[in-house]
Amino acid sequence: MCTYNYEVVLISVIVANVFFYVFGWTKTARYVGSVHMIVRLAYAPIIKWDDKGLAVAIAQNVDTGAILMQGFINRDALATTISSRKATFFSRSRATLWTKGETSDNFINIHDIFVDCDRDSIIYHGKPDGPTCHTGSET
Repeated sequence: MCTYNYEVVLISVIVANVFFYVFGWTKTARYVGSVHMIVRLAYAPIIKWDDKGLAVAIAQNVDTGAILMQGFINRDALATTISSRKATFFSRSRATLWTKGETSDNFINIHDIFVDCDRDSIIYHGKPDGPTCHTGSET
């Protein structure tokens, strides 16, 4: 499995997003929000990964505050979420990354990411494209 240096990924994404923003290569506010999200994470305390390199991630609806789902992430899932702005998790049973919505098109579009006070959980604030649950339920 490929692993990333967490700090290098953050710095790379910050530089890329600032470059796009400064030079006006984006026509939306998407990158502005991305820079805000990544700068906040860059200055957040280092995440406490468990002995398997995982942390809990909670996806929360940015508009309603509803908890959409809970999953696990590793460093690669966090880096993918930051770069794609789509909630990405690590499947413990399949030992692979998966992005919510990759089969249903009901993505969770990430607006911001927070680290809890214990530094062992992540909160993805996002807007779902549709029902989050595979049963068709919102959560």
